[in-house]
Amino acid sequence: MRDVGWRWRWQRVPMRRPWDVADAWVGLLTLLALLLVVPAAGNAAGRAVAERGMSARAAQMTERHEAVAVLLRDAPRAGADAGAARGKLSEDEALVRARWSGPDGLSRVGDVVAVLGQHKGDRVRIWVHEDGQLAEVPLSRARVTGDAILAGLVAASLAALLLVALRRMCRRCLDRARLCAWDREWAEVGPQWGEYS
Repeated sequence: MRDVGWRWRWQRVPMRRPWDVADAWVGLLTLLALLLVVPAAGNAAGRAVAERGMSARAAQMTERHEAVAVLLRDAPRAGADAGAARGKLSEDEALVRARWSGPDGLSRVGDVVAVLGQHKGDRVRIWVHEDGQLAEVPLSRARVTGDAILAGLVAASLAALLLVALRRMCRRCLDRARLCAWDREWAEVGPQWGEYS
């Protein structure tokens, strides 16, 4: 027997039933949706996250200013205890007392992040608010781009999973219809088989 695969559902053959045609249409619509909706969902999510991230970055860049702090003490050496509360610090960083001038020209003293092993008098780049208080580093373009790409991939994946799940649900419903129809047809034809034996 020649293998015609899924194509028989589109041809007018005696074995084709209405649910077979419906199954073929659902499959075709799912394929089209995967080709159109998935990229659109990823693009929309990525653009939204990128726009929001760039707006946040622009706001942070206007509120925060880059400054230079001078270390007042040596940073701990590598392998030494860099402090109990590491917080967001990496393994090669420590909080060290330093002095800096804010945008208003006033001198300030506080703990800044320094690399282990830096010495007293070394300079460290920091970010400060308008009032001269320490601020976090503003969002970078790379971070915003990475977040946008990740959001786009997640949205596209979720859209694809949703479409595949809908396809499977439709297929189950059509399989139930097939089984019910086969049961009805067998109930009509089955008893006649005994007449010919």
